[in-house]
Amino acid sequence: VATSSSSFFPASVIHVHWPDTIPISSDEIHRSLVLDRALEVGMVVLNLNGEMIGVIQDDQSVLMIEAISSAIRSLLEKQTIVRPSLGVMYVDIAHAIHLPIELSRSYTYGALFYGTASVPRTSVAKAFGFQSGDILLSVNGELINELHGLDEFIAQYRPKDSIQIVFDRDGQQQTVEVVLGEKTQ
Repeated sequence: VATSSSSFFPASVIHVHWPDTIPISSDEIHRSLVLDRALEVGMVVLNLNGEMIGVIQDDQSVLMIEAISSAIRSLLEKQTIVRPSLGVMYVDIAHAIHLPIELSRSYTYGALFYGTASVPRTSVAKAFGFQSGDILLSVNGELINELHGLDEFIAQYRPKDSIQIVFDRDGQQQTVEVVLGEKTQ
């Protein structure tokens, strides 16, 4: 359901759009919803419980609240937009097609750091010891899966928040406490 200042317009989600590019950034939300009808840009989108889930960004596409909530919170608190940052590029295993088993290590979920540019030297992830080939499995006990990507988990927090990440390195699961950095826009 989408609403303008005084009207409600019923609409249904016909598709969840996941990014077409690989790898994707941990610091920006990439998922959006596509509705069954065109609506005015800027309209608020509510679920059936009356909770705001997003804003119409272009005709039928919904910018998810997770993508903007940390920016709004930061703007209200600091008068500038500062987002939490892990600073990596990753392959979403749950949505990757034909990912070789030697890369996924038989996982059907998780965030794979693949390639030399996946964990930049200046990133928070590098400072906490992450490297190319690592597969992040969960954040604070919640699986990185087909419903929730790493980018969505990172967006829930604030810069300098501490999060617990479970990851696989060369077949061995490890746990590390990470303090998120900040990305100013």
